[in-house]
Amino acid sequence: MIQALIIENEPSNYDYLKAMLDKHFEDINLLGIIDNIPEAIEKVKELDPDLLFLDIELPPYTGFNLLEETRGMSYHTIFTTSFNQYAIKAFKFSAVHYLEKPFGLDDLKEAVELYHQRVGERIENESVNTLLHNIHEKEALNQIVGIPVLGGHEFIKISDIICCQAQNNYTDLRMVHDKKITVTKTLRWVENLLSDHLFFRVHNSYIVNLNQIRKYLRGDGGTVVLSDGFEVDVARNKKETFVKEMKALGMM
Repeated sequence: MIQALIIENEPSNYDYLKAMLDKHFEDINLLGIIDNIPEAIEKVKELDPDLLFLDIELPPYTGFNLLEETRGMSYHTIFTTSFNQYAIKAFKFSAVHYLEKPFGLDDLKEAVELYHQRVGERIENESVNTLLHNIHEKEALNQIVGIPVLGGHEFIKISDIICCQAQNNYTDLRMVHDKKITVTKTLRWVENLLSDHLFFRVHNSYIVNLNQIRKYLRGDGGTVVLSDGFEVDVARNKKETFVKEMKALGMM
């Protein structure tokens, strides 16, 4: 039996979630509903739950305050949040579970299934630590991303990615220190994840870290020489936008 807590301050939201849990999830025992962070911190430490359904905004605190105060405990977290692009991006980067309000039964079932898959994995603490790091770290390239690989997730610093290369439905990441990581997602998925972090898709098969470019060789589309010496052709239809981007950043 999964021992769970709902931490939410909107009665309509926690009543809705409780009703779905009571009706559709016989393996979840709801220990209580808490509407403020100070009490939630006490209850988490006292009850040692397996799973939290944690809202982010509980003024004057946030769910992140609870994570900070209970860091190192072994519970899993499913975040419940209203749409906020920054928060959603942080969740995706950190490989944490989240439900975007308003969510339905299928969304909740998927989140609980992911919980079952990850019970016992070390990823939960790493995910939370990554989330807290990224919330405090405003410099995009110093942030950390949790990426899906065969057998789990790997957490890497954004600035260590040199380029990303499509490999059918997978993506190879060329990293600093001659390291390579294979992501079990398409290049399009990686492109969406890394948007706004100084990465540019120079070719259908390649995304490059603009900070890892050491030279641009002019030509039909041109070629970029990366920090490890690897060369990537720039597609002809990408050249104009790429050059403008480089000039805007003072890199050409």
